[in-house]
Amino acid sequence: MSADSLISDDYRALNAELHQLNPAYGVSGKYFAPVVEQVAKIVRSWSILDYGCGKRTLMAALGRSIANYDPCLPGYDKLPEPADIVVCTEVLEHIEPDHLDEVLAHLLLLTRKVVVLTVACGPASKILPDGRNAHLIQEQPLWWKDKLEAFFTPRRVFPLPSGFCFIGQPIGHDEIEQLAKVEPPKRINRTVDVSSTYSGEKRCTNIRSALLRCLPEVKVLPEHRNRAIICGYGPSLNETVRNLDPSKGDVYTVSGAHRVLIDRGIVPMGHIESDPRPHKAKCFEPADPRVVYFLASACHPSTFNATNGCERWVFHVTSSTVETKLISEMRGVGAFTVDGGTNVGVTALSFLTVLGYREFECHGMDCSFEVLDLNLLTWPNGRPWPKDVRERVRFHAGAHPNEDQPLFRVWAGKRAFISSPQMFQSVQDFLMFRSLARHLKITLRGDGFLQNIVRCLDDHERPGRAA
Repeated sequence: MSADSLISDDYRALNAELHQLNPAYGVSGKYFAPVVEQVAKIVRSWSILDYGCGKRTLMAALGRSIANYDPCLPGYDKLPEPADIVVCTEVLEHIEPDHLDEVLAHLLLLTRKVVVLTVACGPASKILPDGRNAHLIQEQPLWWKDKLEAFFTPRRVFPLPSGFCFIGQPIGHDEIEQLAKVEPPKRINRTVDVSSTYSGEKRCTNIRSALLRCLPEVKVLPEHRNRAIICGYGPSLNETVRNLDPSKGDVYTVSGAHRVLIDRGIVPMGHIESDPRPHKAKCFEPADPRVVYFLASACHPSTFNATNGCERWVFHVTSSTVETKLISEMRGVGAFTVDGGTNVGVTALSFLTVLGYREFECHGMDCSFEVLDLNLLTWPNGRPWPKDVRERVRFHAGAHPNEDQPLFRVWAGKRAFISSPQMFQSVQDFLMFRSLARHLKITLRGDGFLQNIVRCLDDHERPGRAA
């Protein structure tokens, strides 16, 4: 079996580029770790190969060393050795159709005992740099059944939200009956449940409006050595902005930090916005002609209207397949999306890597609120918050048109903070981004929940730390 029979050189290069541009591409393995653990216990073997390993999140979730193979990632592109258990999650739908049989034959060759496959049957939320949907094969389960059963005998098949999971053995292999008892993951929850700020339909309406404006669109720039200073709108910005030195990097703002900096005589190089809601325009009105505005196509028309007369560039952030499809239809080849999760601060980090930045200094990324009444930090569990609780916290570094988030107490180590489900999701988004982008240098300024969570994690991982 040769590598050339599994993937074309052009497609390998496209996927390598998407892996570099998109930290959230190739991270699905971790969601199926519970299934793999069950199979490993049944087979009594931890000889596991993750075929199409992507960002190697399956190995991280299992907490043990396994073999990893991905033809699009340097260091993991050498053809692998056989293993007792071969895992291939959310990979087959990405295979070039004329290479699928060769890939399935390769999986058979590598599988000594059991194969664990998952397949998505619809379009992906991501598009390739050449404009195609990342799922090159979009077929129903019955089509896949015929394909897979030509190589493997099914022992357990169960549905997934996006498709199905197939657990099989090489044809002719003695049946391992216990495989029929493998349970699906209790829940494949890729994020904390947070209600969407805008439906896909409303976001598509915004996208159509934005693209009909015919504004220039952001392109991928080469890597460079400039530092990006990103200013979020968390309460700590009021403190750290005093020591912000614009001569030490290129300053970018998000949300209401735009106004905070300009009021202090600091004119940012650019302002980044991705929120689709109409009130976001109020966070930076009036727009400043000295600032370049980078606006996601999903931003509300009022956001675009507020920046009339200023230099503007459009980029794409999607949260559903219908949005990705719309962008592909309207823009075609060359369109790409930026992932960052639910928070514009993390989106800004991801977006600025597209502009070539690899070093970041972040202000106001707190993911918590300033507590004006310290009694809230020791408020008894189970006791309702006081009715005037929102008057006892400061949500942002200044006024904000939307401060209706529910409040929760959270801890970083032994220290308590007041946060919200949305902010907690933002912490997860940041930690995921950081874990998948170790080549970036990210420095957090301030004393919020996120900064302290990161410090706790870094202290725990520091070599020589006592257990």
